[in-house]
Amino acid sequence: MGKRPPSDRLTSSRRRLLALAGALGLAGCSQLPPNSDDSGATTTRTTTTEPTETHTTETQTTTESPEPTHEALVGEVPIQRTEYTYRELPYEKRPQFFGAFRNSPPECRTSPDALDSVPNLIPATVDGETGHFPLRTTRWLLRCLHCYRTEGDAAYLEKAEEMSQALVDDAAVGENDGLYFSYRLDKAGSSAELKAPWYSGMCQGVGLSAYTYFHELTGDEKYKKLAQRVFQTFKSVKSTTDGPWTTMVDSDGYYWVEEYPFEPPTHVLNGYCIGIWGLYDYWLHTKSAEAKRLLDASVTTIQQYAENWRVPGEVSYYGLDGHRRWELGQTERYPDPYRGNDYYHGVHLIQLGKLYQITDDDYFREVRELYESDDPGDMS
Repeated sequence: MGKRPPSDRLTSSRRRLLALAGALGLAGCSQLPPNSDDSGATTTRTTTTEPTETHTTETQTTTESPEPTHEALVGEVPIQRTEYTYRELPYEKRPQFFGAFRNSPPECRTSPDALDSVPNLIPATVDGETGHFPLRTTRWLLRCLHCYRTEGDAAYLEKAEEMSQALVDDAAVGENDGLYFSYRLDKAGSSAELKAPWYSGMCQGVGLSAYTYFHELTGDEKYKKLAQRVFQTFKSVKSTTDGPWTTMVDSDGYYWVEEYPFEPPTHVLNGYCIGIWGLYDYWLHTKSAEAKRLLDASVTTIQQYAENWRVPGEVSYYGLDGHRRWELGQTERYPDPYRGNDYYHGVHLIQLGKLYQITDDDYFREVRELYESDDPGDMS
């Protein structure tokens, strides 16, 4: 997809709106409650030191933000990357959530006696078709691991191990032994129509967090290797693989984690952020330089495009494939776009807040305030 046009930069009137939004404060509400504690070590941000040519326009920020560099991060594929320094959040403040709600601190809401009734592969029914929905399974892994962490009852770990084995047995193997979690039912997402089996960068992010926590809790090398195999999928960009893929690099060198891998790309913000939370958890646990570079590239893309999901005075776009494309006259390429709603606008508010929490970059605080000034979101 193309670069952000220069006409989209913040104008003086929008800067005044930003100042007004700043006066309103951070108040977004959602089914996924924001973490109200923004405490943490102050961080700085720098670009990588090797100067290289970049194809980007000036980033839309109200602060001094360096241009990303254009360097090879995945094989020989050059990717836009600005280097960030991240806050190392404690477990209870990390952005990845499980289940319908993300409490602060999170709670164990499942009794050991209820575990036997939970299938090892969680299904969903869409348009009368039922099949494995691995996003639900990976979130249940997070629930069980959280309960084991907080309650200490081995029943939770045993259930997580059973679910993990079923999930791995059902998964697909991609490039360089990457482990992809398989959706076993057809589903539409944004303007995409996906046929089973299909795969999602959103689910890959939740799974990466789950296997990272598995190793963090147990020290078992088996789970370290499984986390590495899931991480491998974040390196298999579409331009380098003919097999399953959930990440891609666009024509301007920006790296995307795709909730609905499709051509043309959907670029769904909600799913992208959840994929990023997996990279953040993996980097936090391993301190892998490779994971850090991909995390940087992911955050760089969102910083570059954050205001393209925004609709001044209205709810934000769900993805960049819908009405945004229609505004550019691409109605045939995107015949059935999904607009978005108050619910997802509220989710975007929380996710932009989480990006501010992990990066301490004022841009994400400021753009969150812009989104909030557009539509506060009715999450009740």
